[in-house]
Amino acid sequence: MSAIAAFVAVRTLRTFGGFELQASIRTDKALMLARDAVIAYAAWEDSSPGSLLCPDFDNSGVADLNCSSRAVGRLPWKTLGVEMPLDGSGECLWYAISPNARNNIAPASRGSGGTMPAMNPSYLGDLTLRDSTTGMSQPVVAVIIAPGRPLSGQSRTATPSGCNGGSANAFLESRGGIDNAAGGPGFITGTPDTAFNDRVIAITSEKLFAAAKARVLIALAGRDAPATHGLRGLYASGVDAASLLADDGTGRLKLNFLDTTVLAVFSPPASVSPKADGDCSRYDTAGNYTAEWLCFNRWLDYTQYSPIAPDSARLSLPGWQAEFSIANPPRLVRAPTP
Repeated sequence: MSAIAAFVAVRTLRTFGGFELQASIRTDKALMLARDAVIAYAAWEDSSPGSLLCPDFDNSGVADLNCSSRAVGRLPWKTLGVEMPLDGSGECLWYAISPNARNNIAPASRGSGGTMPAMNPSYLGDLTLRDSTTGMSQPVVAVIIAPGRPLSGQSRTATPSGCNGGSANAFLESRGGIDNAAGGPGFITGTPDTAFNDRVIAITSEKLFAAAKARVLIALAGRDAPATHGLRGLYASGVDAASLLADDGTGRLKLNFLDTTVLAVFSPPASVSPKADGDCSRYDTAGNYTAEWLCFNRWLDYTQYSPIAPDSARLSLPGWQAEFSIANPPRLVRAPTP
């Protein structure tokens, strides 16, 4: 055996505590696929893009409607529209989110005038994840946990759902005073041993909002044909692209979400009436109102706007850029992050 091969073999045994490598790879794959599914669902959330599904607390695969207090449950794989994700030991994944990130919070409750934080890149999450191997901690919006095989003292039961049953501490462990079964605000991961084998992957603000930014640019520009919504709808109504550039030198987009012309292209039909709430428009009728979530979540504070012609422009958020015109829906491309 070469020196390199021997090093890899020893490192693998240390890293995975003697567990079979293929099982460890399956666990990593399940965690990453689950994280990507949660983020993709959040990006197209109809309330505030980036807000998250509640965990599944009854082992049904369906997200519960309320998770206002910190709690850990199963990944709601049915609601996400994915196959049941299993770790390398055949166990279903667990999931916990920041209470302020839940998707059942009305947009009008968010932002500077509300009681909840705006869902935008400034929100880092209410949870922390500590790596016991490196000693490093980071703020996170959510965590997904692979519980691994049962350890001494953990008893699990088979259920018709396909996910084994039992309380959270029958699957999740503690280390260094941090108990993953407690549901936060602290979670821990690290090298497994005979008393700890949880594998945790984080959903960070950076990853979550990288996907939500793309949704924001598409909603701002408007992607319908013919152009009746978003900025393309404004241009089609006769608004000059240059008139929407803020005059304070910031390169920001200037939109008045109390203006009826603006609301006509960022809101539902006129039969639904908005109410003024600070500098935003609030809707008491259930539904998805782009004007509402764009404004209360303060997305214009992060968006750069560059008029190209009277009927075309470029929008940018760190990592993304979109060019569009009345005739052409937004073409979304990756852009360097400053």
